[in-house]
Amino acid sequence: MIWAGLTLLIAIQAWWANFGLRTRGNWTFLAFIVIVLQAISVYMATAVVLPDIAGDSIVDLRDHYFAHRSWFFGFMLGSAVFSAAKEFALKGYLPTGLNGEFHVIFVLAAIVAAITRREWVHKLLTLAFAVLFLLYISLLFARL
Repeated sequence: MIWAGLTLLIAIQAWWANFGLRTRGNWTFLAFIVIVLQAISVYMATAVVLPDIAGDSIVDLRDHYFAHRSWFFGFMLGSAVFSAAKEFALKGYLPTGLNGEFHVIFVLAAIVAAITRREWVHKLLTLAFAVLFLLYISLLFARL
């Protein structure tokens, strides 16, 4: 359930960051495509984080999470990569400083979570990611 909330927050933060582009006059198709790919990867992560519920079927959220973890964290990885690519397409360089460091952490966390099934690792990564993403927003995106 924490990841469901985080994916919603990630989508909101991405919309907020993209809102800052509303006055940009110099657009390329590549920049636009990268933004669309980031939005698609966030959407796909939200699509797989929770199961489809049909009828009166019993849903085990833990089983669903671990059965779909590779897809979910693959989409999360894509989101972080496309976020960095967006900066490159718009500014001509990859994220630097604190923004770059957060991107590296998010990419590494997604890779570790996608390849491991150890429950304690996922619990730790979930809490760490939540704290880090809140820090990311407060330090870099509190104001545009």
